[in-house]
Amino acid sequence: MAKTKKTKTKTKTNQTDESNLTPDVARITAAAQGNNKPAPRGARPTSRDGTGRRKRVPLGTAQPKLVAAHRPGYVRRFVNDWPGRLARANVAGYEHVIDENAEEDEGRASYRSEIVGVNEDGSPLKAYLMEIPEEYYREDQMEKDKPLAQFDEELRRGNIREADQKDADRYYVPDTGISVRTD
Repeated sequence: MAKTKKTKTKTKTNQTDESNLTPDVARITAAAQGNNKPAPRGARPTSRDGTGRRKRVPLGTAQPKLVAAHRPGYVRRFVNDWPGRLARANVAGYEHVIDENAEEDEGRASYRSEIVGVNEDGSPLKAYLMEIPEEYYREDQMEKDKPLAQFDEELRRGNIREADQKDADRYYVPDTGISVRTD
C-alpha cells in the first residue's frame, strides 16, 4: 500500500494590502487579524508638531477635569447637583448648557454634565455646566466685593472689627492711617 502525503495549504483570507493604509487603519486591521504586535515606530500616530512622539500626559500631574469651551459674552461654571443648588443658580440667572453631542432623551435636550463624586446614598453626584451673561457675572462680583472693600477701608482707618475698646491700645495705628501698597 502506498502512503499518500497530506499537505496543508495555507490560504490567505481576510488579509489586505497594507501598503496603502493609514497607520491607524493598519494597526486596527493587524489587531483584527490577530497580529497584536505594536506597529513599527514610523507607522505609529505622531503628534501635530512632527516630532514623531504621541502627545502624552504624565501620570501623577494635576489635570483639569471640568473643562468647557468658552462662549463669548458668557461665564460658565459647573454647579453640583445638591438639593436646591441648581434652582438657586437658575434664580441667580444661570442657565443650563445643552450638550450638543448627547442624544435627546424623549424629545428633550440633554444638559451637559459630568460625574464629580458620590452622594451619601451611593448614587453618582453630577455637576451641570451652567452659564450666565458676562454683564450679570460682573455685577455679582462687584456685589461680593463690597464687604471686602468695606473691611479694607476699616483697616486703613485703623478700625479692627470686633475689637473691644479695651484692646484699642494693643494696636498701632499711625496718625495718617494705615496705607496698603500693592506692587
